[in-house]
Amino acid sequence: MKILNIYACVGGNRVNFIDPKGENIVVIGGVVVTIISASYKVYKFCEAYSDAKDKLKAANENSNRDFDILKQAENGGKIPSDYDPNATNQSVEDFSKAAAEAAVKGGQLPGTAGGGSFPKPVVPPIG
Repeated sequence: MKILNIYACVGGNRVNFIDPKGENIVVIGGVVVTIISASYKVYKFCEAYSDAKDKLKAANENSNRDFDILKQAENGGKIPSDYDPNATNQSVEDFSKAAAEAAVKGGQLPGTAGGGSFPKPVVPPIG
């Protein structure tokens, strides 16, 4: 298993290309750091989005249960003893918080209005 290509600065071709001053490795290191940083932000956004999606599903399930219980009650049925009339409100509140968190994390993504452009790698002057 190949983990690190030590000849990446010459495109993996150490015979036909050279980098005698070792200048390209600094640029490649900066690009790698930038890619890792952007990937982490995308991962955190996806994680927050998934959480918000799960909270929305719970809110929908609670709302549907409320509807079914109220229909039963209208037709003379009993309200279950484990029924929590605040469950839907709580799950909607949980969803709202999770959606807001996902929106914030989405706005922090490079290339978005809130996230700005991709960060420029810090590269020392060459020469």
